[in-house]
Amino acid sequence: MRRFSASTFRTGRSRADATSSAPRASQNIELRQQSILDFPADAGSFDYIIAHGVYSWVPRDVQDKLLDICRRHLSASGVAYVSYNTLPGWNFNGLLPRNPPR
Repeated sequence: MRRFSASTFRTGRSRADATSSAPRASQNIELRQQSILDFPADAGSFDYIIAHGVYSWVPRDVQDKLLDICRRHLSASGVAYVSYNTLPGWNFNGLLPRNPPR
């Protein structure tokens, strides 16, 4: 059986996710609230590691830990997706005036 594991450091978000997922039929989903720096060394290997947008705004030690997690925990045929938000494309909405002149 496949296992799905998700970690978040956002308190409100993980509670909402856990609540919305509570009546799930599958018992192979694990939701954890933890810092990337606290990711357990014995977590095993993963076919997919996804860190969407995180790398762009965390400090260097967290970036290093994220890459270390990918290096140590990605299975031999696994895929790591680590996206980096850049300007101006990522912040396109910020370039437009909120209240355009009339």
